[in-house]
Amino acid sequence: MQTSTASNPAKVTVQRDIVLTDIQIVSQDLLRDLKRVRASYFRLRAEMERHKNITRPAYFAWYEDRFGAQSARVNSLKMKFEDKLRLVQRMNALYAYRGMTRHQALKQASRDHEAMKARRRLEEAQAREEAAKGERTSASQAESKSPPSPDAELKCLYRKLARALHPDRSGSADCPVLKAFWQDTQDAYQARDLERLKSIWTECLLEAESDLGDVPLPDLKLATSRLKTRFHRLQKEKIASAADDPAWRFGRRDFAALEESIAARLDQEEAELRDDLSGLDREIQAFAR
Repeated sequence: MQTSTASNPAKVTVQRDIVLTDIQIVSQDLLRDLKRVRASYFRLRAEMERHKNITRPAYFAWYEDRFGAQSARVNSLKMKFEDKLRLVQRMNALYAYRGMTRHQALKQASRDHEAMKARRRLEEAQAREEAAKGERTSASQAESKSPPSPDAELKCLYRKLARALHPDRSGSADCPVLKAFWQDTQDAYQARDLERLKSIWTECLLEAESDLGDVPLPDLKLATSRLKTRFHRLQKEKIASAADDPAWRFGRRDFAALEESIAARLDQEEAELRDDLSGLDREIQAFAR
């Protein structure tokens, strides 16, 4: 006759110890994974924040000081080119499809072009007025309408995080990790993202090196998964910035090469625009004869 597990306390104890040991091993593995990803995430986050708050403003100030005048000339030439191109296109259309002489086409196209610019100025003025009106309406509604009260659990968790992370209480302004947690808490609370707040609380417990017994295994898994998602999203942002943002090269202090590249591009753009404008002028003059 076989002895049941329930009637064998020693066997039950061994099985329970094995299960608890397995859970502890999984928890330790998850904790190591979380700490590794978190360290990489905060390094990358600090790099991106430095780029956004320090490098980019410095780049645009340097660019304006070094190339502001030439850049303004290039932009002015672009606007002149687009304006003349529309005139020439209208002029050619009237000559080709309305049976007008070149001189008649030029005069009519000039009148149409001036009327079109007047309409555009009016539309822009109306758009600015509508935008200003919308801003005034939004501000009035914001003052008269109180925000909806948050869910009780959301508010309770936010208060716990605020007590732990607020700069006046925790000194988080001097700690990059706590400062990042506090910023994430503000963002999550404004978005009413309860799950995100839970994940932040879990990460705070781990950061404080609390006993793993305080962090349920599902919460540990969720915190790790969410942190990995944020880290991969930030990696994509960095790749996009490095590819598309001219300020990224400025952050590497490669001033000479960057200056040479920008100067060459602006010189080429300016020369090409002047050539294109000369071509349009010659076409207009041909119609004026």
